[in-house]
Amino acid sequence: MKRLITLSGPGGRAILELGERPVVKGAKGTLYLADSAGNVCPESEARGDIIGAFLLDESRLVMQGCFAGHSRAMAVARERLLMSVGEKQPRPRPQTPLENQPAPSAPPPPPKSDTLLQILQKAAELFPPEQAAPRPQPSPDNNAIVNPFPKAFPFSRWRRVEYPGTDSCYLEGEARCRGADYVIHALPGDRRTPPQGYTRFLRARDGSGFWVRIRRK
Repeated sequence: MKRLITLSGPGGRAILELGERPVVKGAKGTLYLADSAGNVCPESEARGDIIGAFLLDESRLVMQGCFAGHSRAMAVARERLLMSVGEKQPRPRPQTPLENQPAPSAPPPPPKSDTLLQILQKAAELFPPEQAAPRPQPSPDNNAIVNPFPKAFPFSRWRRVEYPGTDSCYLEGEARCRGADYVIHALPGDRRTPPQGYTRFLRARDGSGFWVRIRRK
């Protein structure tokens, strides 16, 4: 039996049919589903008891809706979704502990070739394959940034980590997927020079290249 959820917002109104496969009628966009615990994920990865949904146009939230009695879970899911995709439009929201973090800043530009070689050499020393990459302790120098990889890691938080005594840095992200927590390390570089222990190359939202490694907490 299909269940219906009415979606509404700046983009208008639409109807979501929850059946064997979720279908939105009356609007187009990227569909995300929320469960009763406040978790949110793309419709292709949905599991468990679905209580609400969000419709995004690129990274703008245009519609949302839920079953009656689940407004608190939807509020939590909304915050997690908007943080993960880096919503472009301003929005009012309640204060949370994350408000005390430094304001998000744009990812740094790719370093020059000589600097890049030094970074890759230092990364190989810091993150050998047989060891887990160390997690820096939170400090004022660990600057929170907007998610640089919204397509590859839509539900993740990122910060910029500086190498002590240098002007170079790498990116560190945290993500949760299917009940497990993961740490993601991203080193700036180009496709032709992978650092030791890194096998995946990605482009950030500003077009710069990074070598990425993922490990479970």
